[in-house]
Amino acid sequence: MATHHIIPGDLVGCRPSAEFKLPDVEYLIGHNIDFDWKVAGEPDIKRICTLALSRWLFPELDSHSQSAMLYHFLPPEDARELCRGAHSALADVRNCLIVFTSLVEEMRNRGMSVNSWGGVYAASEIARVPTIISFGKHKGSSLKDLPRDYVVWLLKQSDLDPYLVQALRAV
Repeated sequence: MATHHIIPGDLVGCRPSAEFKLPDVEYLIGHNIDFDWKVAGEPDIKRICTLALSRWLFPELDSHSQSAMLYHFLPPEDARELCRGAHSALADVRNCLIVFTSLVEEMRNRGMSVNSWGGVYAASEIARVPTIISFGKHKGSSLKDLPRDYVVWLLKQSDLDPYLVQALRAV
């Protein structure tokens, strides 16, 4: 309730979330898309992550949250107004679309081939493979600079992000 401002009365008459079925689509787009993908039952679908693209394209930013990216791309007054509804489904979808289209425009400005869904998906897959560790005692360190024993230990963890596993195996 504190995050999304959805109270029990809002759910009266709503179908249970277990009845949710994803439409027949080829791509699922979202900010930290793996969260939504897991909630949707981990369907066999290609995922485009605007959070990963944001971190990849703008590593210098202090934050890559969806709201932070709106402030990066838009005039502050416009971003503030859009962020007022953050965490409601409709506002989050609208805001994600703005971030997504801004990221695609940025990739085009950088000469990247993102003129098709396949091109955007390929860029997202590249962006999802980290080069910096984002947690733990080595947070902020380049993966290639991590102590070998730490890399070996990390690779033994069962809940490690598959893209991080891919990156660690390559160092």
